[in-house]
Amino acid sequence: MAVVLVYSFCCTLLWAIVLRAIKRRIQEKKRANLPPGSMGLPYIGETLQLYAQNPDIFFAARRKRYGEIFKTCILGCPCVMVASPEAIRSLVPHIETIAISALESWSSTSGKVVNTFYEMKKVIMESLRMASIISFTFREAIQDVEYKGFLIPKGWKVLPLFRNIHHNPDYFTDPHVFNPSRFEVRPKPNTFMPFGNGVHACPGNEVAKLEILILIHHLVTKFRWEVVGSANGVQYDPFPVPQQGLQAKFWKESTSCTAGHDI
Repeated sequence: MAVVLVYSFCCTLLWAIVLRAIKRRIQEKKRANLPPGSMGLPYIGETLQLYAQNPDIFFAARRKRYGEIFKTCILGCPCVMVASPEAIRSLVPHIETIAISALESWSSTSGKVVNTFYEMKKVIMESLRMASIISFTFREAIQDVEYKGFLIPKGWKVLPLFRNIHHNPDYFTDPHVFNPSRFEVRPKPNTFMPFGNGVHACPGNEVAKLEILILIHHLVTKFRWEVVGSANGVQYDPFPVPQQGLQAKFWKESTSCTAGHDI
């Protein structure tokens, strides 16, 4: 009988401790406010609104309405969107060492090639800023995080909005104007991230810059070209691309006295 009483007492005490811990956690979450925003419809959230239009318009409208930190639900995942370099610096780890340095096939001097073409490098960087391929990336909160009075619950997604930052006039004057000279001054930290940021940053970013440099070199020195057809229309799947592609006509420059020819 005594054993049963002791066992019952221990079970009751354990349940009391568990219930108290749960109650305390609920109270803590109530004290910490979630960011403003809308979670949309059950299960699908605001996925339809995102893909029914230009994603940039979707994010820009909510950033204007709710501020640089807001919540939403995309593809069934509750998300906290951040369009602030300060938030990214606080929530996303620093970029790790570029993985290509470990590739045996990568020449140690290849990475320096881009830096030697200073003017061309500015053109490449401005092109990457204006035509950001990556709109955002997914990160997951591994524990409850409180930032600027808002709660980011454990398991929620955190999405840095790279394109919104690249087109923010607070960081880039006249952001919709192609102006390579803006990169004569190093951008502020976490305001220029065409290849992402943190441990999931694209490891081939230097290779991509080198490929762009080589492409521009051959276009300028060996070809003439002009854009043909209609350049109107943009499609989003989910990234913005010309609806009909970029239709162009190219002529290969001849080394002889004869004119170039169509290719």
